[in-house]
Amino acid sequence: MTEVKKKGISIREAANKYSLCHSTISRNMKKDKPYQERSYGRPTALTAGEEKRLVDGLLLAAEWGMPFDRTEVRTVVKRFLDKQGRKETRFKDNLPGIDWCISFLNRHKEPKTRCCENIKRSRAAVSKEQIGNYFDNLEVTLKDVSPDAIINYDETNLTDDPGRSQVIVRRGAKHAERIMDSTKTSTSAMFAGTASGKVLPPFVVYKSKFIYDTWTEYGPGGTVYDCSNSGWFDNYLFEQWFFKIALKHFKDVDSKVGETVPKLLIGDNLASHLSISVIEACRDHNIRFVFLPPNSTHICQPLDVAYFRPLKIKWKEVLAEYKTKHKGTVPKFVFPGLLKKALDRMDKASDNLRAGFRASGIYPLNRFQVLKKLPSTESEAGKNADESWSAAFVDVLKEARFGNESVTQKRKKRIQVEPGQTVKVEDIPSSTNKQSSNEDKRPSTGNASKEDPLLIPKKENEHPRAGNKRKKAGNGKSNKDRVKTDNAAGNKKLVTAAPKRPTKKPRI
Repeated sequence: MTEVKKKGISIREAANKYSLCHSTISRNMKKDKPYQERSYGRPTALTAGEEKRLVDGLLLAAEWGMPFDRTEVRTVVKRFLDKQGRKETRFKDNLPGIDWCISFLNRHKEPKTRCCENIKRSRAAVSKEQIGNYFDNLEVTLKDVSPDAIINYDETNLTDDPGRSQVIVRRGAKHAERIMDSTKTSTSAMFAGTASGKVLPPFVVYKSKFIYDTWTEYGPGGTVYDCSNSGWFDNYLFEQWFFKIALKHFKDVDSKVGETVPKLLIGDNLASHLSISVIEACRDHNIRFVFLPPNSTHICQPLDVAYFRPLKIKWKEVLAEYKTKHKGTVPKFVFPGLLKKALDRMDKASDNLRAGFRASGIYPLNRFQVLKKLPSTESEAGKNADESWSAAFVDVLKEARFGNESVTQKRKKRIQVEPGQTVKVEDIPSSTNKQSSNEDKRPSTGNASKEDPLLIPKKENEHPRAGNKRKKAGNGKSNKDRVKTDNAAGNKKLVTAAPKRPTKKPRI
């Protein structure tokens, strides 16, 4: 075939030279051509140019976070044919069938079907300017910091539901059911790892007022256990994690070098991850405490990018094995053993951590690893898409991705520090600094009310309720027997309730 194409010999000559059938060579020559250049078969409903424009539009929509499914693709083709005034006899009411959609995807190699994940509009609104400012600050913060001195932390929950899985059933069965108990309960845990690939011990938080010794047995080595009323982390628990796990690792790094070297602690900006004692400890031990940009953990958090997904897969496998042999929910004394099994099955945990730091652009420092995950700008979109896709289509995708309504939110307690910069004590709000120094008093996680309900003046009722009909017996007039009323002039006066009628004496 190469000699036929490049040297210009005929198919018959090539067949005689290599002792092959000339029809076999001819058939394979046609397969190498694009489907538009093939002369056999019925022509497609859309021309090659129309299908090319449709492919460009689908890729542009997926790039802006609004991908189409097969039904929407068929609807787009129907609307296109209706606007063109064309009547395609192979389609019912100009609506292509599912077979046409499958053939269309087979003809073009760029578009592929994938299972999508839903993200919030706030996450989709992360701009390249925000990421650029974050990496500008991070470039200065990461100076002279070794990879084993960079820690990324994040909390996640391990649910009691093993999820769905493919099973073998009889052909034609409408429902594939598996008898297995599952609930919506979950256990929170804080995970952390270094840029060099070292996984730090987890910090498990149970939803309980007390913690028992059986809840801490047979777990991963070095794991710390605690509890809270909500089952999630608060300021007190974050302090415990920092001093017992993170700071312990940082001290080991300093002991190996023999001096206090620059270190980096990076994570998401949550109110529960803010503590004056943690900030002061970071200042004393030369630890640079850095926050990630808001709503960007799905692309900037190393643990979210490459570690939590394989961890959840192994956890569901271990949980499914336990559920097949036991009934009910997972007891708290069984949880540490299951967590240890899941972590032991992660053979490539160190590789996943290093890949997460690399994909998030933290180590080695490379902002383009994150910028390439964001949608292109208007000028770049115009280069990629065909000219037939108007600017109105791009505006629709922008509106669907970013939204156009601004909703007023309540003011949150957030530290005003640019992402990538080190957090200092002066940056913490004064309300956060007024926490009690007593370790037994755990800080409250609830939001404080803006107004004291005791200081709000009560409005006088225009029509007061009637007094209680049942009064105390006797001639005494107590305050409870009096009801406030308003006269016509607006002056208040006291009206004495009528005394009760005397009761009859019982017969003897």
